[in-house]
Amino acid sequence: MNFIKSVVKGVLITIAVIFVLVILGSFAMPTEEQIDQGLTEIKTDVAADFERQYQSASLHGTMVDRCVRAGLVAEGYLQAGDEAKYAQWKRVEDVDCQAAGVMR
Repeated sequence: MNFIKSVVKGVLITIAVIFVLVILGSFAMPTEEQIDQGLTEIKTDVAADFERQYQSASLHGTMVDRCVRAGLVAEGYLQAGDEAKYAQWKRVEDVDCQAAGVMR
């Protein structure tokens, strides 16, 4: 009889532990919305970093460097889903590439 009680007790403890782990896991897991928001923030940060690189290329690089960097900034904002900044940087890219004599 003690053996059966200890087996039942062990099974109940195991079930309780699994239940607690499932509950804690559901709170620890980010939602799909949180994941999407995090990815959007990362993409926006990347685009902003490309923009800083463009500024550096404007100070120290050639017109071709500016043309290339402006295209990267535009692509970064496209990936981030920021259509207004994408359009703005496509215009900058057009001007810089034309000034560099780059045909596209």
